[in-house]
Amino acid sequence: MSPEMLKNLNDLRLSNKFCDAKIIVDGKTFLAHRAILAGTSKYFCALFTTPLETSTELDFKVTRLPWINKELMEEVLNYTYTRKFDLNMDNAFDMYVVCDYLCIDSATEACVNFLKKQIDEENCIEILSFARSYLCPVLSVAAERFTLRNFQDVANKNNDILECELKDVINIVSSNHLNVYTEEPVWQFVLKWVNHRPDQRKSYVSYILGKIRLGIMNETYFIQNVAQSTFVCDNDQCKSIIDSVNNFFRDCSRLQFINEEVQTPKFAQPRIPHDIVFAVGGWSIGSPTAVVESYDSRADRWMRPEYMLDPEGARAYHGCAILDGKMYVIGGFDGLEYFNSCRCYDFESKQWHNIAPMNTRRCYVSVAVLNGVIYAMGGYDGHNRQSTAEKYDPTTNQWTLLPNMNVARSDADATTLNDRIYITGGFNGIECLNTAEIYDSEVNEWSLLPPMLFRRSGVSCIAYNNMIYVLGGFDGTIRLRSVERFDPTTETWSAVPDMLSPRSNFAVEVIDDVIIVIGGFNGIGTTHYVECYDKKLNEWRHASDMSLNRSALSACLIHDLTDVTGLIYEQREALMEEKRLALHALLPHTPDSDETISDNLEDLEL
Repeated sequence: MSPEMLKNLNDLRLSNKFCDAKIIVDGKTFLAHRAILAGTSKYFCALFTTPLETSTELDFKVTRLPWINKELMEEVLNYTYTRKFDLNMDNAFDMYVVCDYLCIDSATEACVNFLKKQIDEENCIEILSFARSYLCPVLSVAAERFTLRNFQDVANKNNDILECELKDVINIVSSNHLNVYTEEPVWQFVLKWVNHRPDQRKSYVSYILGKIRLGIMNETYFIQNVAQSTFVCDNDQCKSIIDSVNNFFRDCSRLQFINEEVQTPKFAQPRIPHDIVFAVGGWSIGSPTAVVESYDSRADRWMRPEYMLDPEGARAYHGCAILDGKMYVIGGFDGLEYFNSCRCYDFESKQWHNIAPMNTRRCYVSVAVLNGVIYAMGGYDGHNRQSTAEKYDPTTNQWTLLPNMNVARSDADATTLNDRIYITGGFNGIECLNTAEIYDSEVNEWSLLPPMLFRRSGVSCIAYNNMIYVLGGFDGTIRLRSVERFDPTTETWSAVPDMLSPRSNFAVEVIDDVIIVIGGFNGIGTTHYVECYDKKLNEWRHASDMSLNRSALSACLIHDLTDVTGLIYEQREALMEEKRLALHALLPHTPDSDETISDNLEDLEL
């Protein structure tokens, strides 16, 4: 029905005209129209069409619903006649129960959608329990997924989780989708849950202990905090579990001396990641590539999902951004053409399509996302370095020009922090730059920042720990290993420990609270070398290498994909065997490849 007709019918109800049904609730009588009620509610439809009428007063059908209060009934009738009702966290659960009982499917769906949007760290367990009690799978899945993804915050903030039954705790800690990159918080939650009712729950420790991925823990932490825990020591059934984990750690320390196949036990297999990094395109073996690799950070493995190859071909020196579950590839170069074209990959449909082209061709472009909009800045159009910038609104599929930056720059990099865009370094056609600037979308202005400590072209930058980290690059003479960071509160730059390998034109992302740098050009050739920076340790460490040497690539990170087919490492039980074989075939590792300088377009430019 049209909104006008619904309004007219509701006016008739409110003025008691043509009403032929009485609903008595909580001592209050509501008048309504049978046809409208029956057309919305399967319950009323069955009631009004049955030959066995409850009671008849003149021309009215009388229905008594003693278990519904009058406020809820008023909201039900409002929804029936207007398709609107006032939902809030005080009435949403009761409204769902009433609408579900009355078989008003669209109203129960509205309640579910409302509750899904309200899920947070403090109410997710309450919503999950409600959804399971009333057999609402859509809401149950949403609440469970939120709980698993935000487990550490839920465990710290949600008191309801301490009231969970044993089976629910086991379901949580055993789930492959529990979002923890170390297992220590899982054990801390179990201790908290047991200590909530120690006399009743201490005997459950052995059931739960076997579900925790103890083999992923730091060995010292395991020995000091798990194996020596009072709850574990006092439970004889825990002994076999502790012995198995100790044997696992012993085997890990002597893998290179083991000459038979080793399986990774379940308690040492990494969980499924909720966040996945993608390395997209780039320059490899003298030409651009369309290869996409996904990084499974929990297994420390790179995958090559062939279905993600762009059928329109390869590009390098492009930008990449994630927005609303889609991956956008912006500008770039294919060895012949400088692009203003942009492509979009939809993870749900697994399809590529074009979006509107930019106003300017941009190779060596810098890209950032702010408030649901993609920004493309600077770059090289085949003739000139650009100071221009523009933004893309996916809702209109349009690019809009912005004020020019203060400095023309290609081969810079950009990131977002505190609703501001930062762009750093680059090349102006004459020299590598140590300048940086910030864009404020509220005033639509660019402002220069204090200069960086080093000149950096082919640089990468990323927001991390509430600061801007600027890494590597080319200073006009050499590729850099150095890293510096900008503190917006003091507007100062300071040095950070150097990367393990010099590199320019590489990709960077933050995942599992570490910075990961990917590929690039090290001054001799392109590389597949990957390393990570951990702020807690203030040091760099090696990570698994990509399968392909490449520079001029771009990286992006997507959260909470529902379908990770082909994007994660499936053979998790084989990780120890792979490590054993690698140790047996151990050779000195060098991040340098044997490719020549001519493989890197940046050298041709500079």
